[in-house]
Amino acid sequence: MRADNPLTLEFLSRYPIEAARILEQVGAEHAGALFNELPVNSRAAVMTAMLPEKMAACLLSIDSPLAAKLLAELPLASGARVYRQLSTAGKQQLTPFLAKDTLKKIKQFVKYPVNSVGALCITGIDMLPHGMYVNDALRRLEHPGRPVNCEIYVIDETHRLEGTIELGKLMASKPHAKLHEIMTRKTHAISAMVSAGTVLNHPGWKKRRRLAVIDRENVLVGALDYNDLKEAVGSSEFSATQDPAQNLFSFASLFWQVMAHLMDSVLNISSNNKGERP
Repeated sequence: MRADNPLTLEFLSRYPIEAARILEQVGAEHAGALFNELPVNSRAAVMTAMLPEKMAACLLSIDSPLAAKLLAELPLASGARVYRQLSTAGKQQLTPFLAKDTLKKIKQFVKYPVNSVGALCITGIDMLPHGMYVNDALRRLEHPGRPVNCEIYVIDETHRLEGTIELGKLMASKPHAKLHEIMTRKTHAISAMVSAGTVLNHPGWKKRRRLAVIDRENVLVGALDYNDLKEAVGSSEFSATQDPAQNLFSFASLFWQVMAHLMDSVLNISSNNKGERP
């Protein structure tokens, strides 16, 4: 994309979501350089549509004055989600260049009560857009230096939680299926604003060791790990622990599901080859 190309500006203004998906796949420094050259009315919608983690990486790859300027152009809710994704060092770099009023509003938006779920949740989670194809999703999950969790969260264009997909199911699905076609819509999400102690007995812990955390209007902000919750609350009396045998069966099921998919592909290839013989 060239910032001085009228077609580029037209594409960005008319298809900000599609443009966001493209920029998420290029280097963060290249996306940042493009934003630097674009007019404000052409970049704000695209930056808002980008995944918070990708946008945060983009800000950290460019000069702090420009990064602070771009962050301030985002709607408050979007800017706050991106700000939460920044490392401590990244926040320290941007803070001197943010207007005091802007910084105050962002901090108020991301600040949760000390003993709340939002204060304990993990922000570095795997979230993918619902319209993405399986093969693209698998490539996107190849994070260098960070393992992929077993559960991937699926979101819509406004980052609202729509469902979940287990990594094994994603690997065994057809490459050109879209995520919203194969995801599990029933989720055990918990509000970021509730007290941590009140979710110890949440029924979701019987099946998951990590639950999605949502903020206003069902927007996905992170995930709560059960071990972190138990440590923070200081409680060791929780009866809904998962049976180790159940974990074993789950991994066995995942193994055979992937093997079945591979065998099916091999048999199809073999069948096609036989059909081509004279």
